[in-house]
Amino acid sequence: MRIQICVVVLISLLSLGCTSTSGPRLRSAQLQANYPNLLDKSFTDRVGMIPSVLLDDLKSMDSHSNYLPHELSLDERALFENTFVQLPDFLKEPLQAEVFDIYFVENFSGGGMTYFIWKDGKPKYILIFNPKTFHQTLSEWLTYRDNTAFDSSNSQFSLRETESGNHIGFLHTLVHESCHVYDFVHGVWKNQASVLPESDFPVRSKLSFYDVESTAKVPITDFVSEFDLFTKAGFASIYGSWNSLDDFAENETYVLLDKKYMAKLTLEIEKDNMLVKSYVSSNSPVVLGRNSEFMEINSKK
Repeated sequence: MRIQICVVVLISLLSLGCTSTSGPRLRSAQLQANYPNLLDKSFTDRVGMIPSVLLDDLKSMDSHSNYLPHELSLDERALFENTFVQLPDFLKEPLQAEVFDIYFVENFSGGGMTYFIWKDGKPKYILIFNPKTFHQTLSEWLTYRDNTAFDSSNSQFSLRETESGNHIGFLHTLVHESCHVYDFVHGVWKNQASVLPESDFPVRSKLSFYDVESTAKVPITDFVSEFDLFTKAGFASIYGSWNSLDDFAENETYVLLDKKYMAKLTLEIEKDNMLVKSYVSSNSPVVLGRNSEFMEINSKK
């Protein structure tokens, strides 16, 4: 079934897509479009070809003219379906109830994005994913993501994320976006917008990812000098330190990847190809303490 609606679209780049250095970049626009209402279908049957009006808006928003619609191959569809099946039920339920459509976009800046549309005064969600995450390992994808924030030229230091298993990058992307949808539906993190002084570090406010902002990259040496501050701050990842919504999504994602999927992630700093610093956030008492707060909230839903 297709419906004709006039919607106010609140584009929220809160995912592995594009955000501003000061937090989630929110923009409103009037769009007239036919969005198929696929809520009566199973979640994995809501995949379609992105409407041109939405694709053009993404291109304009990110200043990328090379975004293209992507049709899943049989192998990619199988990976998508299998990854969804493995989600915990508390993440599946809001996806089934609240996500209108799912689109894949080639050359997308980031792994995924949660896009809001308003219908009958209530928010519904469109999920946009980068098919490249099917074809990179979890370690490869997250290493790429993290390094988009830093300038490593002429430096002895390098940064990477390693995992204890052998998973695809899309696993992180789907769990992360599912956590956003859960958060938006239940308002889990609505009172967590401010960073506590003891959880801040100077480089955090300068971070920007995926080259969609004009902001200069942070010299990796600056982050290395603050690495110990970062590991004590309670953030699950560098990306999660960027804004409050990604803080929540990354916290839950990294703990789930470890505890449910046996994919323990380690952030590693090397100097001249020798390991000098590392951080396993899913072992951090601070990260786990914050995660248990979420689980307590979740148990009351």
